[in-house]
Amino acid sequence: MTNRLCHNCGAPLVGDTHTCEYCGADWTPAALKAARTPRTSRLAILSFVLSLCAFFGNSTHGRAPLYAAMALVAAVAGALSLRRIRRAPDQVGGDLLAIAGIVLGMVALLIAMILAGMEYHNYDYWREFFGLNAAGR
Repeated sequence: MTNRLCHNCGAPLVGDTHTCEYCGADWTPAALKAARTPRTSRLAILSFVLSLCAFFGNSTHGRAPLYAAMALVAAVAGALSLRRIRRAPDQVGGDLLAIAGIVLGMVALLIAMILAGMEYHNYDYWREFFGLNAAGR
């Protein structure tokens, strides 16, 4: 029989028990899996969803400021989420969603700013420059 140690306090686990005699930690396979799986941050999910909406909604004519605000909120939510995840990685997960939300949000913000500038300054010149007719095709 191998010597097993409690992951919580380091005391030896005696026999086939899954409960530590000293600290009372439960080490059943189900409890171990639940302890190791952090929940995904809701802010990371919000950041990713908002950045997707801002990125794919930027093509809507005349609504660039709305999507710019949405992209900015997505980037800020992603940064706050990433900060929380880095402080407690064993409790909160979703760092890749937060990073994707930040990057996609910033790209969407840049696109929205370019589109807003095009709408404000000589819109017809830019449509002709990019080869778009009046119907947007």
